[in-house]
Amino acid sequence: MFGTLSQAELQAIAAEPYEHRGIIHSEMALIIHTCRRLGIEVVIESGRARGQSTRLLSKYLPEAHIYSVELRGHPDAMYGREVCAGLANVTLVDYDGTLAV
Repeated sequence: MFGTLSQAELQAIAAEPYEHRGIIHSEMALIIHTCRRLGIEVVIESGRARGQSTRLLSKYLPEAHIYSVELRGHPDAMYGREVCAGLANVTLVDYDGTLAV
């Protein structure tokens, strides 16, 4: 898990499709690099929208487990759920963080 992004991976991230309201590719590259360098094994993502960041985290951090939390029942959120439903290292959570557990 430890390591940096290779030049090929940076180019692959830059070539990934962009989703409206998604994360900028350079920011995602920084997050992936940081997770790898720190040996992060669990990522909690707040807000999945159309699933771009969830998909990229899953793809480039295959040994990490991603918990992706989304609040809205918006069509974008439903699309994101469909995009991410089959990702083996992702748990999709629908939850309003303002509610008590």
